[in-house]
Amino acid sequence: MPAITIASDVTNSRHRADRPRGRGRRVTEDAAHRAAGQAVAALLEGAPIVSLAIDGIEIAWPDGPKGDQPRPEILSEIAIGLAGISAEQGFRFGRVRGGGCAVRNCFTAGQVEDFGEVNALIDEIDPTGADDVLFTAWRQAVDFVADCATWSAIESLAVEIQHGEISGSDVVKIVSGGEAT
Repeated sequence: MPAITIASDVTNSRHRADRPRGRGRRVTEDAAHRAAGQAVAALLEGAPIVSLAIDGIEIAWPDGPKGDQPRPEILSEIAIGLAGISAEQGFRFGRVRGGGCAVRNCFTAGQVEDFGEVNALIDEIDPTGADDVLFTAWRQAVDFVADCATWSAIESLAVEIQHGEISGSDVVKIVSGGEAT
């Protein structure tokens, strides 16, 4: 897969007027940020993205027996899931200058589902919890989302996702500072 460059000068202002209004708007924006965080992390992890929609990301990992996923793919899936949760938290409760995001113990249903999937994956590679994979991966996800260029890419994708599903190639274009086709 070619190297991905995250554009640091991407702006979203031209799309703000198109956003839906009211409580539904907030739920949509929350989900869009979660999916966008997953997509940007997937690009960083070299995951083959098929498509991205408000309800999540579709990745085409090479086929293998269920439960026999290689450790690097499992670690990538953990990073992708936690980046989505962290991105939604950053959008909902704010990002902290210099790194991190404000986090409350108030998670959406999508975040709880992602945490469940992440925990199941962690159990596959660290069943005793001796490596503290969750803490390490969560810290990395929060730092990843706190990066200004990463956040800009997440914001750009979140705006586009609200208009409909995006192909994997368009995800790369948007994150690189281009336009979707």
